[in-house]
Amino acid sequence: MLVGLAGCASEPTVEPSPSSFFGSSITQLEKGLPADTAYVVYDVSLPVTGKQARYGEPGAGTNDDWLVVVACGSAESLAVGVVNGEDYTDKIAESARQGAFDDLLTECGADD
Repeated sequence: MLVGLAGCASEPTVEPSPSSFFGSSITQLEKGLPADTAYVVYDVSLPVTGKQARYGEPGAGTNDDWLVVVACGSAESLAVGVVNGEDYTDKIAESARQGAFDDLLTECGADD
């Protein structure tokens, strides 16, 4: 007897889901990702808060000071947008949950 199976599989997703990291620090993100997941961090301060991007610059704080406001990707690769925790507000948190910042990252489907 010959049995054929066919189907479509979607790209594996990150577990936990990328949106579960909204409001988390980069340090918390690192601890929550599978060990083999690559990730890239973008400072989205200018479009989100109106302040200049500073992530990675001397004196800009540690990964504990930067909070995720947008995230998307797969089990192999994740892109996150962050703002400094000093600038993170309830309004930003709500906007993040509503997907308001998804268009900031090409990985999330934003136009080039």
